[in-house]
Amino acid sequence: MPVLDSLMRKLMEMRKKLERDLAVEVEVEGLEWIKVEPRGGASFTASDSSRHEEPLRYALIYAAQGIAIRKNERGKDVLEDAEADYLILSGYRGQREVWEGLVSNSFKTLEVRLAYRLPADYALFDGSYPGFAVPRLPAPGEADEQLRPYYERACKYWGERVNMWREMMENNVQLVFVSKSVKRAKLTKSGSLVKVRTRKIGEEEPSELLSARPPDFMIVESVDRDKSVGFLWGKDLIFKLWGEEEEKTLCEEQGSPRPPREYTLTYARLKPRGPLYQITVPAKLDEKKMEEIIAHLSYISTSGYPDLLAEAHHLSVLRSREFRDLVKMLPRPESGREVLEPLRKSSQQRSS
Repeated sequence: MPVLDSLMRKLMEMRKKLERDLAVEVEVEGLEWIKVEPRGGASFTASDSSRHEEPLRYALIYAAQGIAIRKNERGKDVLEDAEADYLILSGYRGQREVWEGLVSNSFKTLEVRLAYRLPADYALFDGSYPGFAVPRLPAPGEADEQLRPYYERACKYWGERVNMWREMMENNVQLVFVSKSVKRAKLTKSGSLVKVRTRKIGEEEPSELLSARPPDFMIVESVDRDKSVGFLWGKDLIFKLWGEEEEKTLCEEQGSPRPPREYTLTYARLKPRGPLYQITVPAKLDEKKMEEIIAHLSYISTSGYPDLLAEAHHLSVLRSREFRDLVKMLPRPESGREVLEPLRKSSQQRSS
């Protein structure tokens, strides 16, 4: 179906309004941009995976395939592994949230397990440290005891992941998490990290649109106007996964260890005029240590993103069609959507 003229008119009207709303200046206090020269001499392991899930009539099938690549002075090593399992469907309330937590924990642990088996100076992961470190599991209710085995499986994955991290850190492996998300307002979340003022271009008064919480990328761009290789730095970029008084999670009650609670967050540009990435490191770092990490990262980021992470991503990709073909090999692979396929094909034939 072609794009309607009415939709194009609405989009053009929206574009003009959006341009007006984005015409703001951001003034920042308490942060600076540290320029960095790329530096070699470090070894890296990068790990990533591709994951899919398919709800059938009787079970949720999920699978992932992962790749880790290590590069050092001796050359390059590649390691692969996979996860595949199922969850029997039930009518219990809360099953979806528990299952999503189980699937997420299994895939993240697969990536950590791969990096653990290929030790290097740095272990790189695609995502944020909080995203990997927090189990993100709702507690099953009293009436949903049949969901508890799935919860316990998820906690087991989480505990395995944390134990491997701790051993890697004890062996001087630097964990680094590279996230493409720079739209959150993490830098101004507490209201005390940085002082930020926003105002419309050409106006004296502060803007009401963004108030005191512009997204992080606007803060970084206001500090790094040259778009140079480097990173954002300030004295208050140390964050915590949990509050001091927060009770243990159910995973910890089952004996799983707690991951490092403090982490350092920054935003970095690994290539001149390249994209920004959020960098999180599970440790309380000073400026010198962060500069060393960014210098090593930028050395292996010819496209602006760590080359090994990009390679691990491409090698691990499992396409949706390939996954569905694999699911067809299982007993009773019907999902209930099969009846829609003839209708879709019929609609396509009529429109052509």
